Amino acid sequence: MLETIPHSIWSDEELLELERQINRRHGNYQKAQYLKNEAYRLMHEEEGVQQKKGVALMEKMIELFPDEHLCTMAGHSCLGKYYRSIGELDTALSHFEQVRAHNNSSTSKYGMPEMQIALTVIMLEHTDKYDYAKAVLDTVNPRWHLSISLSKAKDREETKTSRKGFGLAGGFYLCFFR
Repeated sequence: MLETIPHSIWSDEELLELERQINRRHGNYQKAQYLKNEAYRLMHEEEGVQQKKGVALMEKMIELFPDEHLCTMAGHSCLGKYYRSIGELDTALSHFEQVRAHNNSSTSKYGMPEMQIALTVIMLEHTDKYDYAKAVLDTVNPRWHLSISLSKAKDREETKTSRKGFGLAGGFYLCFFR
């Protein structure tokens, strides 16, 4: 099952133990859940090699169990956050868009994948995609508005008092308000 995971980061013993653990689970959901949890744990280690193991395992879980939608959505979300944290924003955006696609044709009740997409688009600093970010948020709740500001710190302090938002790298400030 795990034979295609890169042996450059996994030892044969580690892969055999993973196989044993997976085989102890009954049903695809339990197997996918185990792989997702193990991948998540590894991705949050401080050592880079462990994080790469986690990424490989999460990608393998998504490949092996595409019909386990809760696990694959969580996996794509986790991968999106990981890739965003290391600056691979296009890859992160791709994972967040897959979460949104899984999420009942973009009818998320709380809009988390949509907010992650908007945040990642802004961090990409592709001003041509800002309308896309706004449109994505409108699919969740048309009463939400997205304000994208390139203002400096003093202007952001003024904005904080009137709207809920958070600062981003590069002088961006993202506000969501109703």
